[in-house]
Amino acid sequence: MAINFLNNLDLNKNQLQNAVIQVLAVAPSNPVSGQIYYNSGDNNIYYFNGTIWTSFSGDITEITTSTANQLTVTNGAGPIVQLAVVTATVANNSTALATGDQIYDFVIGTPISSLATAIADVDMGSNKLINVTDPTANQDAATKAYVDSAVVGGLTYKGAYDAATNTPDLDSATNIAILIGDTYTVTADGLFFTEQVRIGDFLIAEENMAASGGSALSKWTVVQSNIDIATAAATSGAAVKGIAGYDSADFTVDATGYVQLVTKAFKASIGNGAALSYTVTHNLNSFDVIVQLYDASSYDTVYADIVRTSANVVTVNFTTAPTTNDIRVLIQEI
Repeated sequence: MAINFLNNLDLNKNQLQNAVIQVLAVAPSNPVSGQIYYNSGDNNIYYFNGTIWTSFSGDITEITTSTANQLTVTNGAGPIVQLAVVTATVANNSTALATGDQIYDFVIGTPISSLATAIADVDMGSNKLINVTDPTANQDAATKAYVDSAVVGGLTYKGAYDAATNTPDLDSATNIAILIGDTYTVTADGLFFTEQVRIGDFLIAEENMAASGGSALSKWTVVQSNIDIATAAATSGAAVKGIAGYDSADFTVDATGYVQLVTKAFKASIGNGAALSYTVTHNLNSFDVIVQLYDASSYDTVYADIVRTSANVVTVNFTTAPTTNDIRVLIQEI
């Protein structure tokens, strides 16, 4: 005898495993929309769409077309549908489908100047466009010579610069030859002329400098000069800004820029085999703390009555006294 449910069964997005759809020889009477069953006669699953029973099998039972001038449908009731493609001469605004032969003849026999107005994209098939003039309008294609001339004077990455040893020589009277746009990355802290530079800073030449011609700070742009990786202070204006700034109440930053969380957690063991109430002083100066308990023997999470007595104290109450140090208390400020 089946169990009757008088309301919906909500699985809360959990799986229905090892289930079997109702097996019937004929469709159920008085169906409702969405009802399903397995037909033992044709071995198909059916669902009721509100009007008729429809098979899940996916077989095409009928097909029609509203574009008779493109496709002709024969044997539209299925299950094996036949389609015939209607083709005609390729023409602007025509609706007939074109054959591969028509497309080939059209493309191969049409000059590229005409194709430009007929199609949006041109596939060159890994071939080159040659004998192209330099561009004059915004949307003109650019030649190689035009591009090469346009990038003269752009940034050129030259490599690492050791500011501790001035290697390569960029800031003395015996400097190496330097071209406008030459760019270096600082890999060791030091002075660049009189400017403090740190690892990760960029040095960009603003003009050409001949070898031993005399380099100068005014001829360079120093990017991220004197900016530490990170700083922390009690207020926004109390620290030199870096790539990142942190509230010193939450983070500490050492001399190398290494960031660490300020300790905002506390842990302790409680239990003496007799007392039912324990005062735990965490000194986190906040009522916004999460308190969790676990059994130190089994490591299972346990629950007790917890009262936030003050901003620095919580009180843990039990109905049965825990054994000596058998309960671990974990407290974290949010």
